[in-house]
Amino acid sequence: MYYKEAASLVANRLYTNIRTFSGGIKDWKAAGYPIAKTDPLPPFKVESIDATTFKKNFNNYCILDIRIRKHYAMGLYTKHLNDEMNAFSSEDRKKYIRKIPLPYLTRMCKKVPFDRPVVVVDYKGKQAPLAVRYLQKIGHEKVYMLKGGLMSFEQ
Repeated sequence: MYYKEAASLVANRLYTNIRTFSGGIKDWKAAGYPIAKTDPLPPFKVESIDATTFKKNFNNYCILDIRIRKHYAMGLYTKHLNDEMNAFSSEDRKKYIRKIPLPYLTRMCKKVPFDRPVVVVDYKGKQAPLAVRYLQKIGHEKVYMLKGGLMSFEQ
């Protein structure tokens, strides 16, 4: 029963690749697996911006959309950010609006420019903290997540 609580705690810290061992720690040890660390996972802080601030300063950011490809067809950009998108020149649009699904971010991170603050967007704001943390780790200094994801425009 405790393994479900532990998995839930790890999931709440935004880890997505979680597996459980249903027998718990007792069966884990009995199976001969080591116990490496008993300390809790360290928390991390992710700065976020709200939809209003994002929309107001849209042209000053590099937008990194980490949704999976099938979600791009939802049209949230054209529905809520049409005027802002049109203000970008086609060259800036190619350079500063990047669609890199989260599973590919480690391979394609060089496509995210360093010359502007980065705003990571996803559908509901659940996976963006992982991308923000990764980009900070590789040297991006100003990285934010869109609070509530693209769904924040619906509210």
